Amino acid sequence: IAIGTIVIVNGLVGFFQEYRAERAVLALRSMTAPHARVRRDGRTMELSATEVVPGDLLVLEAGNVVPADARLLEAHDLNTVEAALTGESTPTEKSTTPTREHAPLAERHDHVFLGTSVATGCGLAEVVATGMATQLGRIAHLLSTAHEEETPLQRRLMRLSRVLMILCLGVVAAVALVGWLRGMPAIEILLSSVSLAVAA
Repeated sequence: IAIGTIVIVNGLVGFFQEYRAERAVLALRSMTAPHARVRRDGRTMELSATEVVPGDLLVLEAGNVVPADARLLEAHDLNTVEAALTGESTPTEKSTTPTREHAPLAERHDHVFLGTSVATGCGLAEVVATGMATQLGRIAHLLSTAHEEETPLQRRLMRLSRVLMILCLGVVAAVALVGWLRGMPAIEILLSSVSLAVAA
């Protein structure tokens, strides 16, 4: 009864902690969901970042988070922070001067990218990619498909865990056998074995 109660209480506490953490994450996500100022059919409107589509014109200002990959049409003293993509900690200066087609991300000064932020200036950019088609989306895809190998320490700990588990089961079996040979009641043998297993 004591072991069962502990298991149930432990399960309930774990469930409520997970539930509260999930609620907190959802609340934070709704607070930080980026919005975008978009020019469509000659009208400027504010949309959720998820509603931005290729061909939209993004109106970029200092403090904005870029909601999609876009090619710059206008740039006035525009600098973006691209640390998430390129690792550069200093803002990158942007311009409308075309760069070569397969230039590295850090050298594409005529594009802005999803997930980066505008540090200074303003500009107008045409959306060329959204979602998983963006540079950030490609990185996310690579991370999700990457095979994660166990470290040597993890492999050694797994082996140690197996050895300890076998030793514990062996001790439990030995205690049960000794109890049975001494003629102890079956319920007492069971309680002793279960207690020992739980302790182990």
